[in-house]
Amino acid sequence: LFWLRARLEMGGYDVAPRVDRVLVNGVMASNVTTFRDTVLGSSQGTPNQRFRFVRGPILDGEEIVVREKEKPRGDELARILSEEGADAVQEDPEREGQWLVRWHAVDSLYEGDGESRHYVKDIVTGEIAFGDGVHGAIPSKLDRNIVARTYRVGGGEDGNVAPDMIRVMKQSIGYLDDVTNPFAASGGCDMETVEDVKLRGPHLIKSRNRAVTVEDFEWLAVEASNSVARV
Repeated sequence: LFWLRARLEMGGYDVAPRVDRVLVNGVMASNVTTFRDTVLGSSQGTPNQRFRFVRGPILDGEEIVVREKEKPRGDELARILSEEGADAVQEDPEREGQWLVRWHAVDSLYEGDGESRHYVKDIVTGEIAFGDGVHGAIPSKLDRNIVARTYRVGGGEDGNVAPDMIRVMKQSIGYLDDVTNPFAASGGCDMETVEDVKLRGPHLIKSRNRAVTVEDFEWLAVEASNSVARV
């Protein structure tokens, strides 16, 4: 056995903190499934193309790459690297002379111009949409060149399981006999229903995320977390 000492480096407290438990060999876990290298479709080189994910609902953090005929250069390359990082442009190991370029997710295609490698994601339909050459670039016409390098699908409310409900390992890991979850899982929620949108919409337009009246405070508190049932 070992003693563990915890020291308060700065700040203070009104009530002395109490250690509830010490959990060794513990890690954070999320109820998500990750998919990699999924071909979403082929660009026809036309405006306003849309491509659908096979599975959903899609969580944030997907990586979309477009196979292109030529490597971006000059200011065009600099813009891509500034938005997506140093590894955003890579030579395609499977197709000689073609390049894999990571495109940038935005809330609206009107944020860019005809050369902006942007796309928008619709979590309701499970689709991504590209631009028209004026607002957002059009992907090059190539076969099977719209690829989701990685994307994650959430489990919704079904993932909010009680303590000690996760008991099965999906794959064997050396020196590990069993697993469990000491705490209840939380944070998972299903897609918003149309009826919920009808109730929320007017308040969202009215308050615009600013609390002025008592009713505004109530709705902002409810929207802060799906764990809030009543305010």
